[in-house]
Amino acid sequence: MGRRDRPRARLLGSSLALALATATATLACGGAAPRAQDEDVPEDIRNPTLTLTLAGGESRALTLAEMAATIAGGPTTLEVDNPAYKRAITYRGYWLADVLAAAGVSLDGAGELIFHCADGYAATLLVDRFAEASPFLAIGQVGEDGELGWEKVRIGKEYLSPAPFYVVGKDPASYAWFGWPLQVTAIEAMGRRSADASANPEGAPEDGEVARGFALFKGSCLACHSRQPTGGSVGPELNTPRNITEYRDRPTLRAFIRDPASFRARSKMPPFPLLGDEDLDAILAYLTYMRGHKRSVDR
Repeated sequence: MGRRDRPRARLLGSSLALALATATATLACGGAAPRAQDEDVPEDIRNPTLTLTLAGGESRALTLAEMAATIAGGPTTLEVDNPAYKRAITYRGYWLADVLAAAGVSLDGAGELIFHCADGYAATLLVDRFAEASPFLAIGQVGEDGELGWEKVRIGKEYLSPAPFYVVGKDPASYAWFGWPLQVTAIEAMGRRSADASANPEGAPEDGEVARGFALFKGSCLACHSRQPTGGSVGPELNTPRNITEYRDRPTLRAFIRDPASFRARSKMPPFPLLGDEDLDAILAYLTYMRGHKRSVDR
């Protein structure tokens, strides 16, 4: 388990994909483009162009300079207590709602946003919780000298740069159910009926523990783990051909999710201290329920 209306255009169909392409020139953003502090960050990651593609095939590419010119007031700053860094950090960027509006994109009819990342991570944010998450598209971290850069963060056993884009929330509490994806390379909006159809706990009461566990699973686990076969590719598949609850007992799973490093040295999976006992029980109730709802997946 692992690692969240501006009606100019309407989403018709099931998806909106936002892909990150390479910019061939230096891009201005309030007078300066993000400066990567990490030498291993490629040039195309330092100077990204955001391309928005609707389900019907229409697309719009936004460079950082175009964002600055199109979005009222240009880039802004957000200081937030970042649980990943365990301290307050100031970011430069744009509210994601303004970025979507600048491209003429509406979330009407969408069920959730999936943030695809360079390392295979795929964070999920329910559109119904978009306002609560207040997602902010960070284009750089503001240093003490006022310049933009990226400081690596430890994710499991690795230290990663958040470049090219880092999506954070205004409220640190959203980190527990959204995950704040870094190295974002694409954003996909799924229709209400199509979103994670293979992972839905069909037949379970909408207001029960299983449904609550599914919501938590999407926010905290689906980013790295697939579930027949929806989800990320960082961690292992959890339901097919054998559900993880079929070969791991509940106490062990609860302890492992809470602190993976206590089981495996340099575990790539991060700890989840913000998930309470009831949250973990709900996630395990969902996984247990899905043992009876398996679908074939290519091995």
